[in-house]
Amino acid sequence: MVRKDNEILGSRLNRRRGQRKNRSNPLFTEVFVIKILMAFILGIFFVGLVSGVWHFFPSTASDTIKTSREKRNGTKTLRGGKRDPTSLRSSFPHFGSAIFNTKQYKALGGGRFEEWKDGDTPYFITPEIIQASDELARERRQAIKAAMNHAWSGYRKWAFGYDELQPVSGKGNMRWSGVGTTLVDSLDTLWIMGMKEEFYEGRDWVRDHLSHDVDGYVSFFENTIRSLGGLLSAYDWSGDEAFLDKATDLGDRLVKAFDSPSGVPYFQVNLKTGKAINEHWSPKETQISAAGSVQMEFRYLTKVTGNKSYAEKAEHAFDVLSTLKPPDGLYYTAVRNMDKQPSFGNAGSRITFGGRADSFYEYMLKLWLQGGKTETKYREMYDESIEGMHKVLLKYSTPSGLAYLAKRSRSSKTLIHEFEHLECFMGGTCSMRISMNVIECLVPNALVNSNSHSRCTLRRIVGLGSTYRSTWSRFTTCTAGHENSKSNNVHLLSNVSGHRRTSCTCAFLCLRIQYSLMFSSFSRYAITPTGLGPEIAYDFISIDKLKGGEGHKAHDFKPKGDASHYLLRPEGELIFLELIDDTEY
Repeated sequence: MVRKDNEILGSRLNRRRGQRKNRSNPLFTEVFVIKILMAFILGIFFVGLVSGVWHFFPSTASDTIKTSREKRNGTKTLRGGKRDPTSLRSSFPHFGSAIFNTKQYKALGGGRFEEWKDGDTPYFITPEIIQASDELARERRQAIKAAMNHAWSGYRKWAFGYDELQPVSGKGNMRWSGVGTTLVDSLDTLWIMGMKEEFYEGRDWVRDHLSHDVDGYVSFFENTIRSLGGLLSAYDWSGDEAFLDKATDLGDRLVKAFDSPSGVPYFQVNLKTGKAINEHWSPKETQISAAGSVQMEFRYLTKVTGNKSYAEKAEHAFDVLSTLKPPDGLYYTAVRNMDKQPSFGNAGSRITFGGRADSFYEYMLKLWLQGGKTETKYREMYDESIEGMHKVLLKYSTPSGLAYLAKRSRSSKTLIHEFEHLECFMGGTCSMRISMNVIECLVPNALVNSNSHSRCTLRRIVGLGSTYRSTWSRFTTCTAGHENSKSNNVHLLSNVSGHRRTSCTCAFLCLRIQYSLMFSSFSRYAITPTGLGPEIAYDFISIDKLKGGEGHKAHDFKPKGDASHYLLRPEGELIFLELIDDTEY
């Protein structure tokens, strides 16, 4: 039995040896052919892999840095330094949420979103991203309306008819001479937000209780933009004659401030007696913003009443200011208005786009728009001022390179390196200017002259993701007079001449400035522990001591000691104008 088993085992071993012997001869097996084919395929793959790595592998240290940046931004650079648009990231990473938890809010600090610091963006804003952004905006719109309802309910409960509500004590005050400033200034917002019940409740108070028979000096400028402007805008929206009646009454009282020797209005006016004066500490001078930021209201009052004297006096004041013709279109803040021919004053006078001057530059542009873009003198003044701002005042902080607008003292001629909250309006104002000029410069005349511009068309033209941004490469570079450009982004159309050439230059200056200033305006909020921006930021160096919450390092902007408080100003919100559809903001 054992012998038989051994024979069987030996027979099996011999068969296996024969099989191994046969496999050792490659000429008689199919396995060898398969191995050869596999080796050939692997060889081709290896050659292709080496070729691809050699083609795309960065050859220098700068290429390594650039490749790393492109990896973060989702971009790819082709040979010759050109960007491949097909490789740009199609998704947008910064949508955020519509929910804001005020009880557990913690500021996230500065140094975020720095890809927009220089006024550019690495993202292509696709229709899908815009749609998602619009959906998020609709959700946020409800939260914003709820905030307005909360604020109005508190005012209605504790201070209805008063000028202001003091939120801590819950009491009202008469800081603006008891003319219901908060109520009147909120009417158009109530209407726009669809809060019609609250709007008409405010209308009833205006009709039945509002009186401008105030025996005391009030700010001509503040009462024009807040009270007169508030009443006229409420009338424009609703058509309710109660607002026009009160606006006409107030306009008749305020217009007497224009009766100065020069026609440039006094700073204060007594609403009861009509007597007007300048401030007691500067009796011969007024502020250029106070004199040049009231024209829109009086021009509209002329339109709805037919009384031409309102517009004539307001426009004359602006024309007189324009005769000062300062270098680079940059006006000092103080103006002597007690002589027949006005001149720049000395009382703390400076060149700035901040306090005592800011809205004067804003009204240059808005008057041109209000007049149907036919009064070119206003537009030319604005264009010259913007180019002057870029040449003289636009600076960049160290070390982060954040854009800001400096000031220049009249007495010392030196620059003052501060960034006011009031200057944040420039992002929004530039937005309006760009929306007019980019179309003029880049779109064929036939399209400009047609009525086919929908909101969708406009937003594609001037948005960061616009294909028209690529046309910058077709412009000829203009370097004269723009020594302070951080990067050479001042462009002119080679086939545009005369004032239109200057206007196009201004538009593209604004385009870059707008985005860089918007980012800086965001940064001055982001660096603080509360997330609220200081009235004035200065000391443009890297600050290690100031923390924006635990572990957050401030970047460049330090709140100024005597102006580190926050006022509820609208300038920061001006950068979110819908004229330009920038999903980033």
